[in-house]
Amino acid sequence: MRQLYIERSTKGECYLVFGGYNAGDAGFKPEELAAKPEPPVWETVGVTGFHKTAESFDEWLERRAASARKRYKKKDWRAIVQGPAPFSAAELAIVKARSKFRMRLLGVTPTGALRFEVSNNSDRRLPYLSIGLRSPDMEGGAWLDIGTIGPGTTGVVEHAGYSEITDPHTVEAFPIPEPEPEDRDRYWEFRT
Repeated sequence: MRQLYIERSTKGECYLVFGGYNAGDAGFKPEELAAKPEPPVWETVGVTGFHKTAESFDEWLERRAASARKRYKKKDWRAIVQGPAPFSAAELAIVKARSKFRMRLLGVTPTGALRFEVSNNSDRRLPYLSIGLRSPDMEGGAWLDIGTIGPGTTGVVEHAGYSEITDPHTVEAFPIPEPEPEDRDRYWEFRT
């Protein structure tokens, strides 16, 4: 999810950017937010700067949703509307086991890798544990290779993190929410 931020146009106007469509940004003019109950939406289109593209957020969202829907075949759109299949019994067991793992960032190795202590309080092994990583200049995720940490044991694992783009000494690790069926492809615990 994007965070709100202020962007100044080449003409010196400010926009509170809330998201976008395709490669463009979408936002409001701060002065219109304060003055109008339904402010218009402004978008960047290519390199030409911000243009008013809708009279309200609702209008903008409806237009962009209709435009996005046109990109899908009817069969693919039905699958999107139907949503993902529920977790299987095997996947539910992975979710349950995942919730019993604990991770703690120990520090940074001389080569810049992040060292983690991982405790497996479940009754099974998982190949990976998906976690979140953030620093002052980035937020992302990573997976820890925990396949050697058996039930009831604690081990130490390393991960390169984002040392090529941020100072590893500023990185904070945090647990990410439990997966939902739509998250299957993003959580490494489901990969074998």
